[in-house]
Amino acid sequence: MGMGRGICRGGIVLGGGLLGLLLAGCGTVRETLPARSAMEQLLVSTAADRAVAGLPPTLFQGKAVFLDTTNLDCTDKAYVIQRMRVGLRQQGSRLVDAKDQAELILEAGSGALSLNKREMLLGLPALPLPIPYAGETLRLPELPLWKIITYRGRAKFLFSPVDGKTGQPLADIPPCFGDSRESYWWCLIVGPIKSSDLPEGAK
Repeated sequence: MGMGRGICRGGIVLGGGLLGLLLAGCGTVRETLPARSAMEQLLVSTAADRAVAGLPPTLFQGKAVFLDTTNLDCTDKAYVIQRMRVGLRQQGSRLVDAKDQAELILEAGSGALSLNKREMLLGLPALPLPIPYAGETLRLPELPLWKIITYRGRAKFLFSPVDGKTGQPLADIPPCFGDSRESYWWCLIVGPIKSSDLPEGAK
């Protein structure tokens, strides 16, 4: 009788322990993710940096410049404006807050600032497999022999410098383009292998 009670108590303890582990394993972690990933923001802002770097290096040196962003309509506009202001200062210009204070007015416009995604696959894509009589569909996983996914940030800005007093054009600046890239490669069971041209601190 005593041995039977001992076995019963042991079973209760073991069962309680297993139940506790089961309940502990049922917990979930809730993640809050923004609409845009950090990678997207870094690719887009890096493309903007490289487009702004296309400004002529000597046109603004030593001049009082007003940056006119009336026609600038793009993603991350606040960052783009600040990046343009930093670029002008780096070229030796003095930024002013009003057009009537400027020797030169730089009109800025945007043609593109966005992200492209391209995916290439050599192998079998993920396929749905209906289960007969079950009314359900099993999704077979992708089987890549070779696969690459590339994200590319693209920027296009147009700058028009005009005389602050007469309003006459001072120079014809070609459109300034910027590009950034991040890729992920798979080969058979190896991958992903990352390749990126983002600045070292942004990778």
